Amino acid sequence: MRYLLSIAIIILLAFNACQNKFLPKLYHVESGSEQLLELENCYFLNGYRLAEKPLSSMVQPGNGLVLITNQSRIDSGMVNVKSGWVTVDAQIRYQIAVQLPENLKKDSLDIAGNSTCLLVGKYDLPDSLKLYYCRQGYILIDSVKSSRFTAVLDGTYISITRDTLRFKGALKARRRD
Repeated sequence: MRYLLSIAIIILLAFNACQNKFLPKLYHVESGSEQLLELENCYFLNGYRLAEKPLSSMVQPGNGLVLITNQSRIDSGMVNVKSGWVTVDAQIRYQIAVQLPENLKKDSLDIAGNSTCLLVGKYDLPDSLKLYYCRQGYILIDSVKSSRFTAVLDGTYISITRDTLRFKGALKARRRD
């Protein structure tokens, strides 16, 4: 009986290690260091394109496909902030949208001018300073299925005040209807 329990524990540990190793991971790159972002969701919408006014809505109906991922991290400048009786760590959420072709296939695509990032959770900034446009970068589409695909993203995003964000890493997206 102990032998079977030991084998079951080893299998569970091995499964957990493999699962963590192959999970897609996106990083925020700043001053040469990479900070792992926490994946909230990653999906794509068919029959949509990036909106002309992304502050009101990131997407609008149209020809194409839009990848949307929401990633978050703890804001290092706002750790242990008092909020009533407790202290909290402020989170920054990055909502990244990438315009992709409607007939998605395994390919490398330039995303400069075809991707935006919206900061969610920085309430001290006006909305116009929370919007970043991709000025340099690519997305490498890999392993395309009808309802999902995997990709590698590397992009530099710039706001109207020349503030820069850079993201790089892997994504796994599922179709959302």
